Amino acid sequence: MISTRMCVACKTNYPKGELIRFVIQDGTLVIDLTGKIEGRGCYLCRKKECMNKAIKRNSVFRSLKVAPKKEALEKLLSDYVD
Repeated sequence: MISTRMCVACKTNYPKGELIRFVIQDGTLVIDLTGKIEGRGCYLCRKKECMNKAIKRNSVFRSLKVAPKKEALEKLLSDYVD
């Protein structure tokens, strides 16, 4: 059985491996490429529309329950746009 997760922007379920996982590590927003970093995580699909929506609505930060830092998210996402 394939494990699925929901994109925080479009609320669509995808296989876990197709999404980008974000985690707060030592107070910094990081992308979890291994899927094994401890702590609260959230997932975002690689569609440009979803990335823009997540930035605009602070979806990632709301899911992680931390204060929004849009610049940090924009910088991390710049390499992942489809």
